[in-house]
Amino acid sequence: MLGCVLWATLADAKTLYVAKTGIDKSNACTSSSSPCGTIAHGIASMAGGDTLIIGAGSYAEQIAGMPGGSAAGYTTIQAATDWSVTIDGSGFANNFIDGIRVSAKYVVIRGFHVKMNQANDKNLGVDVFSSDHVKIQRCSVAYAGTIGNVAAINVGPASDYTLVEESYVYGGARYPFLVYQSTHTVVRRCVSRLDYWNGSLQAANFTNYNGDMTVWENNIAIDSDKSIGGSGLYAGFFSENKVPDSSWSGTATRETHRGNIVLNVNALYSGIY
Repeated sequence: MLGCVLWATLADAKTLYVAKTGIDKSNACTSSSSPCGTIAHGIASMAGGDTLIIGAGSYAEQIAGMPGGSAAGYTTIQAATDWSVTIDGSGFANNFIDGIRVSAKYVVIRGFHVKMNQANDKNLGVDVFSSDHVKIQRCSVAYAGTIGNVAAINVGPASDYTLVEESYVYGGARYPFLVYQSTHTVVRRCVSRLDYWNGSLQAANFTNYNGDMTVWENNIAIDSDKSIGGSGLYAGFFSENKVPDSSWSGTATRETHRGNIVLNVNALYSGIY
C-alpha cells in the first residue's frame, strides 16, 4: 500500500516551463512549446513536488513563494541550462526583496545567476530561512549590497538540513556566504571573492554565526583584502558563537572544515578565525 501511495504522489508531479517568449494565461506552462512568460506565474501554477524549468535570459523578478515538496518529491526550480538565467534584482526596491527567497520544505534551486544592487542594504541575493531540506546548487550572486548587514547567499535563521553546493559570489556583501542560527548546513565546492564592503562592521568570505553542526567542505576564499571598509576583512572563514543570545535557542556552534583553501586573502586575523 505504501508503494502505491508513493507511486501516485510522484506520478502526479508535473513539469512546467517559463521562457522569455512565453505568455501568461490560464492553463499555460505545461509544455516547452507553450511556456509561461513570467517566473511568478510559473510558480503560482506549481504544486508541491513539481518542477519549473526557466529558459535562458534575464528576468527582473524574484524567485519566491514556491510550494514545499516532500521527501518523496522535491519542488524544483531550475534554469534550463546552469547559469543561463539571470535574476536581475538591480532595480528592486530596497525593501527586503531578495533575488531568490526560500521559506519552504524540500526545495531544490539550481542554475541561476543573481545580480543585485550594491546600493541596497536590505535585499539579499539568495535567502533560505525557516526552511528544511533545501538544496541551492550551481547558483551565483554578484554585486550584493556593500553597506548594511547584507549576505549574498544566506542560510537562516531557523533552517535545518540545507545544502549550498558549487556556487560562487563576487562583488559586494558583508557575508558572501552566511550560516545564521541554523543547523545541519553543508556548504561545499563554493568560491567567494569579496571585492567591496563599505559597512561599519567586520566582514568575511564564509561566516558561521550561531550555526550549529555546519560543514565547510572544499570551498575557496580568494583575492580579498583587509583594506575593505568598516572593521575590515576578518578572515577567509569566520565563526562567532554568541551564547546565550536572546534570539537563538541553540546551545553550541559546532562546525567542521574539510579541504578548504584560503588563497590571496589579506585578512586582519587569519585564514580561519
